[in-house]
Amino acid sequence: MAKVKGSGANQAESVARLEAIISATVDAVITISEDRVIEAFNPAAENMFGYTAKEAIGQNVDIIMPEPYHGEHDSYIEAYKNSGVKKIIGLSREERGPNKDGREFPVLVSIGEATAGGRRMFVGVIRDLTEQKQAERELQMQQRRLIEELSTPVIELWDHLLMLPIIGSVDSERANQITESLL
Repeated sequence: MAKVKGSGANQAESVARLEAIISATVDAVITISEDRVIEAFNPAAENMFGYTAKEAIGQNVDIIMPEPYHGEHDSYIEAYKNSGVKKIIGLSREERGPNKDGREFPVLVSIGEATAGGRRMFVGVIRDLTEQKQAERELQMQQRRLIEELSTPVIELWDHLLMLPIIGSVDSERANQITESLL
């Protein structure tokens, strides 16, 4: 865990440096209190979810969660606080994130836990997977098309080869037609 040592001036500089790093992070960084209230919302989070930091800070974190998590999140936190059993803390998982306008998009969510000044908080780092998922879909479509293109001539070839024994003896004109259709 990173520690800040030194005078008040050094601590203020360290805090300013940390705020600059979080603001420059390309992934959304959100901190919430034990009471599930958003306390920090970096510029990447603003771009991703469509809320300004001013709109998001002070709100319950469920504003950026889809159902069923939206309605169940409070009970997840309470269960963790009571049992100490971590179910998603320390892990990354793919989820859906709702934008302010209601549009959902794929995200990778990583949740960590921290303490500062004797207070527990949770830190979420969220990556928008929209472009990655789109690229994966396009690659799958290209693979399917390629398989279809490569398998189509083979199927046609097999169709003609299977017809030859049925036809029996073929005159030269019909043999030429079959050969030309195969090429």
